[in-house]
Amino acid sequence: MKGTILEFNVQNSTGVISGDDGGRYTFGGPEWKSQATPSKGTKVDFIADENHSAREVYTAVGAGLEATSGTMTRAVIAIVCAVLAFFIPIIGIVLAVVGLVLGRQARKAAKAEGDDNAALVALIAIVVAAISLIFAAIGLVSLLALGSGLAILGSGSLL
Repeated sequence: MKGTILEFNVQNSTGVISGDDGGRYTFGGPEWKSQATPSKGTKVDFIADENHSAREVYTAVGAGLEATSGTMTRAVIAIVCAVLAFFIPIIGIVLAVVGLVLGRQARKAAKAEGDDNAALVALIAIVVAAISLIFAAIGLVSLLALGSGLAILGSGSLL
């Protein structure tokens, strides 16, 4: 049978699966047969018994592809934009803003999905993007000040 893990308590090593048939099935740590730690939202394949217990619980085929959610992808892209904003001063402000927007969207979606890892990556992206935005703004103001200073020197008005 197929289903989705609703919760898994690491301390007690017990979990609950919502089966595709609408039933709820409990399982213990010894029944978990995959290498990855069971977590909320993981698609699983299992054998259901009469007592509404799940035996031989495996991560479903193709579930690993879903593990890298669109939320995590957005969070990673937000970090990349934020880091690039440090090194590309001309479009740094745009990259920092894109990092902030994507980071915020990813964090909101990750919290709704209960994906703590994606929420953390998105938070890091937001912080790095905010810092990048500050530095990009300072760099832009410095370039403008330098440019206007050179223009004054070039006009000979200080002589």
